[in-house]
Amino acid sequence: MKDIHGRRSWPWWRSQIIQKYRNDTWIWLKTLSLGNDRYKVDKDPYDWCLRQSKRLIAIDPHITTEMRNQKILTKLAGDLEHAVKCRCFKESTLDEISTTFQEERIRTYIGRYNTHGTSDNRENPTLEAKETHDSEYQIATGFHNCESPKHCSDNFAKDREEIFAREEETRQDREGH
Repeated sequence: MKDIHGRRSWPWWRSQIIQKYRNDTWIWLKTLSLGNDRYKVDKDPYDWCLRQSKRLIAIDPHITTEMRNQKILTKLAGDLEHAVKCRCFKESTLDEISTTFQEERIRTYIGRYNTHGTSDNRENPTLEAKETHDSEYQIATGFHNCESPKHCSDNFAKDREEIFAREEETRQDREGH
């Protein structure tokens, strides 16, 4: 094929490859790769957006720019998606969206996933969950787990006891007067 057509540009060759090898299995594999690729902090936003855009165009060549941008933005984390959508128009180009995305990533901490707690457990379930705070810190600040079966979150129980004691005193003062 190269001997017949000679030197051509990459977009021409890309369209020829898509026309020749585009079948249901190929589209299904592109759809899977699109669905499995989530944005990670260590990736460059522009490259990631461009890769997702090319996959969407390969799956559906007649997709509108607005729909393509919408599908790319839905692959981001919720807060990051919201921040980028608020700063861009629906008719924005991919360059504008990726630039906005990169600015949000650099200026804010949005989109950076928490690395504490049970995040290691998802990747390797044999690891034990890490403590987010050491016990000395919890004792020093009065922060501790109530360990009641009905309560599933950590709380500031000592502070609550003080508040309830003050409320009890004020109620007794009102009744006494």
